[in-house]
Amino acid sequence: MLASLPWIVSRCWFVALVVFVRLCLGGQTRAIRRIPYGKLTFLEFFKFFRQGDRPFILTDVPNEQSPCFGELSVPPRSVRNVSEDPLMRALRRHCQRGSVPIQRMVRDEIRKGLSTELWVHMREFLQLWGHPGKLHAKLGLDVAQAGGLSVITQGIQDHCSPELWKHIRFPAYFSGEVRLRAKEWGLAYDEYDGYPSIYFSQKGLSMTMHVDNFATEIWSAICRGKKKYRITPFSVARRHLPTFASFEERWATLNNASALADIPTWEGIVGPGEVLYFPASALHAVEALEDTFNIVNNFIDAGWLGSLSPGAMEGLILEKKDSLLEWFKAPRLEVFDEVGTVTTANVTPRGFPEFGDLLERIRGSRRGYAVGLALLRDNMRWDFMS
Repeated sequence: MLASLPWIVSRCWFVALVVFVRLCLGGQTRAIRRIPYGKLTFLEFFKFFRQGDRPFILTDVPNEQSPCFGELSVPPRSVRNVSEDPLMRALRRHCQRGSVPIQRMVRDEIRKGLSTELWVHMREFLQLWGHPGKLHAKLGLDVAQAGGLSVITQGIQDHCSPELWKHIRFPAYFSGEVRLRAKEWGLAYDEYDGYPSIYFSQKGLSMTMHVDNFATEIWSAICRGKKKYRITPFSVARRHLPTFASFEERWATLNNASALADIPTWEGIVGPGEVLYFPASALHAVEALEDTFNIVNNFIDAGWLGSLSPGAMEGLILEKKDSLLEWFKAPRLEVFDEVGTVTTANVTPRGFPEFGDLLERIRGSRRGYAVGLALLRDNMRWDFMS
């Protein structure tokens, strides 16, 4: 026993050294898990990511399955300027309605670290995008001092024609979305509904840590460029931020950069052909490593294949959004892939449905939902938390 004591002591010193190095070199940072397309079942998504409250990046999404309008997602092999990109040409042709905000980076105390400087017509913005210095000149800003700018369309259906937006592919894992049903069925949806949207970010744009909404999950598909994400799941943030006890305290904490400096984060770089998911109420910061645009969707999901999001439930209760909580008490919603309705969780999606097809299926499922809701209201048992 005594002979083995030096070995035991040396091992203890080694373990202590490893722990010390990890703490000094950023042991609070983890890599966002990357999963190839076709390798994630619905069951695994619900268990490890929605219920497990963790982000992931779906990689190697085939061009025809890309949320970035399917085949239009294919990056051109070589173009002299952005005007020759087929995807940008499609945007300029089909997105000619409404105005969009141009935002610049400002002090940390402002939400996201961004401030809206000017609203411009969508058509004019798309003519300026991709031409160095033109957006800055529109605002009378110096490129070197102002850094990267950003623009979000705040609802692609409000800015673009169906000839384009109907070809967005919705990742099948998230097709039990409440907002789409509420809009199609004329029912209450007490949350901002300007999604999906297109987010344009110039290289160097950096958003500080923030939460979009305290009840929504998010998926984001990169169409062009690259972005770096830092994400803190809500369950982790709550353990490290005791001031998250109330709605008002949460917003106050998020406007305090120093309070967020040392919380654990998950980091990852997302590029073309990849889709990022992060769970409800997750804190996140974003940096554009290149001129980038991505399709982003904030959503509340009540799909029938698995558990509801605990972060979404808590966020809705905290914000007292009773009309949305009713959706979680009602019969659960159908989940769709490209082929049709998905009835079992232990399978991978058979492709992603196009936005237009998804809306048609939702319209067709209205009667079945009404029947289930009537049964629930007649006090028949419905295990909606399974």
